[in-house]
Amino acid sequence: MYDYKGVPLRELKGKAKFQYIWDYYKIQITAVTVIVIIIISMLHSVLSRKNTVLTAALLNVIISEENLADLENSYLESRGYRSTKDQITWQQNLVVSSEGSTVDSSLSYTSEVKLLAMLTGKQLDIVIMDPGAYQVFSDNGYLKESISLEGTSLAEKLGFDGDVYAGIIGNSQHIEEAEAFLNYIS
Repeated sequence: MYDYKGVPLRELKGKAKFQYIWDYYKIQITAVTVIVIIIISMLHSVLSRKNTVLTAALLNVIISEENLADLENSYLESRGYRSTKDQITWQQNLVVSSEGSTVDSSLSYTSEVKLLAMLTGKQLDIVIMDPGAYQVFSDNGYLKESISLEGTSLAEKLGFDGDVYAGIIGNSQHIEEAEAFLNYIS
């Protein structure tokens, strides 16, 4: 610490003045800086948070990030949403085993637990799935409505081989939006 020997702050110049302020007010300056950073961080997270329009899961189906972004943006635009403020939350790489499936049971178990939690919490609106997952969801009564995407322009664009289904989850919190999405992709 610099020895100021009773010299008043107004008489100090340049670096000595800065050192004086730092020596006597470093705790206060640090506290105010931390508080300002926390406030800015909180404001940023609140102001940049996106509204989730739908939550969709891909079951035993793979769609590239690019194609998902295109699908999401075109749907949001068609419904009058802004992609800077609204989003579709995608749950990808979920695996559901069905009878005769060769899926790794540990991977399937993890996905099924996640799906069950989402279904119980009413956090899932739409599922896009292969025939095996469709059979499981149909048999368990999870679907309110479903369609086959075979032969649709979406199936061609996304390069689906074979039949793929899309369905609305029966306990969805966004039934109207889910129906609009199903109509959009069919």
